[in-house]
Amino acid sequence: MPLISVIVPVYNAENTLKYCINSILNQTFGDFELLLVDDGSKDKSAEICDAFAEKDNRITVIHKENGGVSSARNEGIKKASGKYICFVDSDDSVVPEYLNELCKPMLDGFSFAICGFNYVDSKGIEQPTVFDGSDSYTTIGKNTLYKLTSPPFISQPWNKIFKKSILDKYNITMPENLSLGEDMVFNFHYIDKIIDEKFFIINKPLYNYYTGSAASLLNKYRSDLLEINTVLNKTILEYIENWNLNNVSETSFKDDAFIRLENVLFNTFNKNNKDSFMRKLSYNRRVIKSNNFKSLYKAYTGKRNIVFKFSYMVKSFLPVYLMCKFKNGI
Repeated sequence: MPLISVIVPVYNAENTLKYCINSILNQTFGDFELLLVDDGSKDKSAEICDAFAEKDNRITVIHKENGGVSSARNEGIKKASGKYICFVDSDDSVVPEYLNELCKPMLDGFSFAICGFNYVDSKGIEQPTVFDGSDSYTTIGKNTLYKLTSPPFISQPWNKIFKKSILDKYNITMPENLSLGEDMVFNFHYIDKIIDEKFFIINKPLYNYYTGSAASLLNKYRSDLLEINTVLNKTILEYIENWNLNNVSETSFKDDAFIRLENVLFNTFNKNNKDSFMRKLSYNRRVIKSNNFKSLYKAYTGKRNIVFKFSYMVKSFLPVYLMCKFKNGI
């Protein structure tokens, strides 16, 4: 039985897949299996996976009908035989020490380890992102967990290592009904089971996250963003209520919840939203008037200028829209 199972969901990734797989196979740590989950790809991804598997017995290929990235990851979790699990996306890569560095703290008794990463843009320029530049390694507890939200260390699964036994014991899987934020829900489900333990942080960029162009998924218009962020906020806020956090931690998580709702207001004016201008304003008015928005805004401790304050007072996003349009577009 391998010590680590590396799960790679694959869908139409023929242009990046070889580089991703090779970066995993070239690890300094050797005791792992690589599960390539072909999620019904329509390009040559399936052929590439099978070709690699013929040459390396550490690789297992799982072919399935298309069900989305969460479905693919869940299939990998189900088939994984390792003691620990890592996730790598098929358009990303990892440095040679990735598995070795993540595995060390787990062997020392930790249940959760997180590493830094590089943002890599379309020109190949890297922006290292680490939790704390003062030491190579550190630990945090539940009352400093909020610090993982900025930079965003907590929201993704690929710079982390998980215990398979915990995933199995509590039936923790990726929620397949969410198209965004499913990673964070998964992580919080896991953290909830070990909340009173220490979490190990590796302040080294061991994962290369390729951001692509400005037209990436991060800038995509999502008509269901309110529903997604409402579920995400509900999940996270329920957990922090049960974790008995200090006031600083609880306030920080609630501030993040408000920002997610505020992002809904900006998302409405994405250029790919074909609704009329008046319908966009009307939609945002309903969001601002909702009890959920009002309660989170009342508790919000961050700074907002007078235009935002006025908009939320009169329940109209128009002043903010005009300000942003005048300054630098929206």
